[in-house]
Amino acid sequence: MWKGPKEFFTYTKNQRNGIVLLLGLVIAFFAIQLFWDFRQEEEFLDTREFEKQIVEWETANAQMAKKEFQENLFSFDPNTVSRSDLKKLGMASHQIAVLINFRSKGGVFKNPDDLFKIYGIDSNWVYSVKEFVHIQKQLPKNHYPQLSLSPFNPNTVLKDQLLEMGFSHSQAKGFLAYRKGLGKFKSVSDIYKVYSLDSSFVQNIKSYLIFEEKDSLDLKEVVQKKNLNELDTLQIYKIQGIPTFLLKRIIKYRNQLGGYYSLDQLWEIYGMDDKIYQSLIEQVYVDQGFIVPMNVNELGFKELLKHPYLNFEQVKSIVNFRKKVRPFNSIDELNELELINDSLFTKIANYLEVGKK
Repeated sequence: MWKGPKEFFTYTKNQRNGIVLLLGLVIAFFAIQLFWDFRQEEEFLDTREFEKQIVEWETANAQMAKKEFQENLFSFDPNTVSRSDLKKLGMASHQIAVLINFRSKGGVFKNPDDLFKIYGIDSNWVYSVKEFVHIQKQLPKNHYPQLSLSPFNPNTVLKDQLLEMGFSHSQAKGFLAYRKGLGKFKSVSDIYKVYSLDSSFVQNIKSYLIFEEKDSLDLKEVVQKKNLNELDTLQIYKIQGIPTFLLKRIIKYRNQLGGYYSLDQLWEIYGMDDKIYQSLIEQVYVDQGFIVPMNVNELGFKELLKHPYLNFEQVKSIVNFRKKVRPFNSIDELNELELINDSLFTKIANYLEVGKK
């Protein structure tokens, strides 16, 4: 018979002893577990000896790598050193690109400390190689001791032959680009128009130039022809056999360009055909002396953009270089801009100048 809630809270002496013993065992179990975890944690965290060994190993490796790096260093001139040699000197690929780009923009290293001034080049690398930097004295612009010239035809000479004679890669590149864009060289005066060759360089090579023999010109015919860059609107209308609307386009395009440097540019005019072109070249010629040049260091964005050969992005790259780097020192530097290829440079170089320095 159930005696009420009191029945659950009434224990005998043996029951009470059992409860005390059970509680003691539980407390002992938790105490042992806590102590054991603490010991285990202490043993796991005590990694000082292991860390010390790692530090010693890393230090030894770093010293060995440094020794090996220093043993592989060699003297170099940052103005002429090649990409492959820079890589051998331990320079990262992206830093090599920065240095080469600096040189291509006309930059020159005058002393080893100039390397610190180039944004993107690791100063730790510069400190490591600084004592190996030996900059050669810059030679006068008109001095070319590396030339090993022999007679050559400028209309047939190959790039490898130019390099063998002492032309730089940029000079040979500009030389062939001009020939590809404008056709054959007719005289020494045409060589002077290659923007990668300065006048003193042409003076050194002109006696080695061999031009193909040309039929003598009919002087009477030359006198009768008119200079297309000199004709005004009324005079050009006197040209025979050319539609009036096309003559207007010829004048308009000449004014946009700043003058024609070649009769082949007439093919850029909408509506030109072979019959009209043949008729034109029998009546006109172009004198490049009448071209109105644009100063690339002074003209604003909108003025440069008016030229038919330049688009928005190309003008933007020109103006950005002028603002963020420096004014152009020569027209050749335009050919180093990413958006101006050899073909465009050959055409636009006829209309640009850098002005007086």
